[in-house]
Amino acid sequence: MQHRNICAAQHLLKGLMALAVVGMTASAATGTIGPRIIIDGLFQQSTNTTSLGSPIPGDCNPSSLCYFLFAPAPSGKQLIVTQVSCTLFVSTGELHSAILRIQRPDGSFVDTAQFLTPTKTAETRFAVNTTTLALIDKKLRPVLEVQATVSAQIFGSCAIAGQIIVAP
Repeated sequence: MQHRNICAAQHLLKGLMALAVVGMTASAATGTIGPRIIIDGLFQQSTNTTSLGSPIPGDCNPSSLCYFLFAPAPSGKQLIVTQVSCTLFVSTGELHSAILRIQRPDGSFVDTAQFLTPTKTAETRFAVNTTTLALIDKKLRPVLEVQATVSAQIFGSCAIAGQIIVAP
């Protein structure tokens, strides 16, 4: 069973980048939260849906702060996010930070955050590929908050992966 879960996790991670690349083709202004793919309790989901004032989708242009929105945890379930992978672009400046946050339905955030490290991979492109551990309770939403050093157009695609379990 453990070998089967490891193989499923490897399969999900291979598909993670493929989903991120596919997600890059959609308009950042309209954005798309991809379907949550679940295999033997493991899940992955991609998004290029951005927001200036989460949870309302919108274009991050110009801004120094942008949110990438994922779908909320399903009713009666919890998500355990163990991997975050993104390709992010800024029109000018640098990416200062990337933070995995947990958002309530009213738009406020839970008082916990996972600080991730963006890596510059080209003049205006940054990557985030981080192992993490975040428990997203039922109906709460994972959100990636990114901050640039100056006001710029921010866009890209992100994916999360982990486990989905029945909420106690």
